[in-house]
Amino acid sequence: ILVVYLFDRPMLPLFRLHVQMLRRHTRRPFRIYAAVNRLDPEMLTEVRTVPEVLPIVCDEVPPDLRSRDEHAALLTALANRALADGAETLAMMHTDSFPIADDWLDHAERMMAEGAALATVTPHCYSAGLILNRNTFPDGLPSLLLTDEDRESDDAATFFADHSDLNQVDTGVGYLFRVWQAARDWCAYDQNTPQIFGDRIFHLVAGTRLTLKTQLPLRQTPAVQTVRRLARPLKPLVPPTVWKRARLAAADGEGGDVGERTNKGAELEALLADPRGYIARERADGTF
Repeated sequence: ILVVYLFDRPMLPLFRLHVQMLRRHTRRPFRIYAAVNRLDPEMLTEVRTVPEVLPIVCDEVPPDLRSRDEHAALLTALANRALADGAETLAMMHTDSFPIADDWLDHAERMMAEGAALATVTPHCYSAGLILNRNTFPDGLPSLLLTDEDRESDDAATFFADHSDLNQVDTGVGYLFRVWQAARDWCAYDQNTPQIFGDRIFHLVAGTRLTLKTQLPLRQTPAVQTVRRLARPLKPLVPPTVWKRARLAAADGEGGDVGERTNKGAELEALLADPRGYIARERADGTF
């Protein structure tokens, strides 16, 4: 299990629930490869009390990376470490995502045995439930994010035309793009309800901050595509740090209904107060 841990004391109960649910629904021994590069020392002490967790400082990840770039780089470092250690199956999770069905991993492995390159939650937040094995990318792991070169390519235009529901900037879309380029398929844990995927994986979604209720890929809109085309000639004239900040702001600002926000603090409090009841209310059939 590959997770980037970056939380403070108020989120400690969520971390504990995350581990509890992994234990409850994973029917085999597992190890959590945890990136702790910027984890508070007090919380690192807490993490080290969990025997399944292997805390790792990923020295190869530049310390000034932030946002999706940092998250993707840390997950890639963890994945490479786990593969080097002999792991056969890798599952990426977030601190606020975890399995809610005993067959979550068996189902993914069965789909991969039948030809799927990987399994993941869709249409966004792929790394909150992205499962692959050492045969998924035999020539080495690609980027979890689309590179700028990929994004400008004709292949990317065709890919997103074929898969218009997919979020174009979330960590993990780079894997789906490479799978598509290789003319392979993936297994999708489709979103049953806002926080339940395939009736097997729960994801609170942005559990530590305010987030827009709907997450529509900003880059798909005609207006944004027009702005990007007009701005492209200016890129060489803009300092790289300024361009990067603007690009990250656009990526993080993607959303649907402007101004419609949901209080994640209230959702988190409700989840921690009664996890079973909360998840049952979120599931389509009302059970857990």
